[in-house]
Amino acid sequence: MITPRQQQLLTSIRRFVETHGFAPTISEIQEQLGLRSPASVHHLLSELEKDGCIRRIPNARRGIELVSQGGNDSECEIPLLGVIAAGYPIEAVLNQEMVSILYWVAKKHLPSEFGEIQ
Repeated sequence: MITPRQQQLLTSIRRFVETHGFAPTISEIQEQLGLRSPASVHHLLSELEKDGCIRRIPNARRGIELVSQGGNDSECEIPLLGVIAAGYPIEAVLNQEMVSILYWVAKKHLPSEFGEIQ
């Protein structure tokens, strides 16, 4: 459950991302919401992150990522196991890298051996 102020912040971030194609900075959020302190913005962002509405990327100036809340077009992540070079087959090296895909693509096209997609 998010507060009206947190909802206002979330809406502001969504509009900014839709308009500009990237997340706002702390100072831009502070200005948009009319807050006096960047600490207030950090507090609101921390609460939204705890509620699972956003994901924050540490040490990034525009390190706010919106988290989709369900629906057919929500994204999920699957592990990227490696790449295959052209030519003779080589063994793929196991990486811990994740790749985002649309939920409906994963649900429809991934074999059930990968387990339940959430």
